[in-house]
Amino acid sequence: MMQRRARAIGVAAITVMAVLSLTAGCGSKSTPSTASTGGATATTQADQTSSTAAPAAGDAGAAAKQILDLKASGQQGAAWDLLVSQQQAVVPRATFITCGNAAAITIKSVDVKAAKPEQVQLAGTNVTVGSTAVTLDVAYSAGGQDGQETFAVHLVDVDGTWRWIADQAQITKCTGG
Repeated sequence: MMQRRARAIGVAAITVMAVLSLTAGCGSKSTPSTASTGGATATTQADQTSSTAAPAAGDAGAAAKQILDLKASGQQGAAWDLLVSQQQAVVPRATFITCGNAAAITIKSVDVKAAKPEQVQLAGTNVTVGSTAVTLDVAYSAGGQDGQETFAVHLVDVDGTWRWIADQAQITKCTGG
């Protein structure tokens, strides 16, 4: 039986989990097919100027996949652009780009397993919002090793577009507090 454990964006800057893990407090199941993926090396460069259009509301699964793709490809600036504004106020873009560096991985497949409403507190703030928790099952390859993760991404519909929510570990890592 797989162990459930919380995950955080970028908690370990050079691990695969830093890319795949988008929110803590949500269950995560890991089944690497070889030894631990913690030895992967960072080969992507921080995204200094990239920006992306916010995904339109309606398909939360597609929006969650977009956030995952941005993180996996090292586009930290574009990922910050889609972060909820309350957390953008806590972590400036340049800081997020620096602290958000993660391992280069190849996403092999992403399956949306579920999407459900869930109340969540925005880390770094005293704000609680209604979100959509999207559960993803992700198969990946990193450092010659294959693995699979199941975790949730929290999204908020803001004026017809999806924004994602960083967890406390990511906010703490980026703010030093």
